[in-house]
Amino acid sequence: MSEKGAVTHEMSDNLDETKELLRMAMDVRESIARLDTKVDRLSEIQKTAEDAKESANSAHGRLDSHEHRLVENDERWRNDRTEKRWIWGLFFTAVIAVSTALLSILL
Repeated sequence: MSEKGAVTHEMSDNLDETKELLRMAMDVRESIARLDTKVDRLSEIQKTAEDAKESANSAHGRLDSHEHRLVENDERWRNDRTEKRWIWGLFFTAVIAVSTALLSILL
């Protein structure tokens, strides 16, 4: 092979190696781009998770408040029932006492 042919062949080999290196560099670039996209998506997922946690904490606080009000209302309802029983008992006792007094006066 002539010297010119050997140089051309060597340049062709170098060109093939350069093309292969460029393909590999492009593959690496694409992989990095996919990783970057995944990292961005993970950031979005983390933000969504933080928002969900905040929402859950807020709902838990409201639930505690509602539970406290239910307990207070339950106690108030029991007290009202006790007071009403006492009032009805006093009312019926008064009716019986007045009826007995009226009957004794009339008879």
